[in-house]
Amino acid sequence: MAPMTSMKLLSKALVILLGLFGITALVMTIYLAVSINRDLSAEFHSKGKAIAESIAESGTETLLNRDPATIQALIDSRCDGTPGVGYILVMDKQGEIIAHTFVPQVPEEMRGLVRDRQHTTTQEVRVAGQGDYINVCSPILAGEVGFVHVGMERAPIQKHIWNRCAQMASLFACSSSWVQ
Repeated sequence: MAPMTSMKLLSKALVILLGLFGITALVMTIYLAVSINRDLSAEFHSKGKAIAESIAESGTETLLNRDPATIQALIDSRCDGTPGVGYILVMDKQGEIIAHTFVPQVPEEMRGLVRDRQHTTTQEVRVAGQGDYINVCSPILAGEVGFVHVGMERAPIQKHIWNRCAQMASLFACSSSWVQ
């Protein structure tokens, strides 16, 4: 009778151990997802800010002359090869769109973007049928000339998070099958 009791006790201990391991793995996965989201969002915000401020600084004279072709060439040159850039949009101070990277037209969600004349601002934007973006807006000459909006895609961030969570889940599955 004693060996049977010790087997039941050992089985219960193993189940409890696996449960604790599972809870620990879940907590670690959530922490990892939050950390990755925070860090990559900050990195994408930084990239978007650098691009927006670069265009805002170099496009002042071009914007004052309202030369859409030159402005379009300027934003196209900043957009090429930079991973995560979803769109670049240049508006005058009244909010009229001068140049953009949307094909074929600018989505309605872009018309109501927040603009601050003194500071570079950030907001989350969801564009129907296209996805979620971190919108970074920089004023051009304190908003007297216009604004540059750079949309950094959230999809690469979310994909990276899911890949890491899947790795954690497979690590847990391998570990728990090894214990059994």
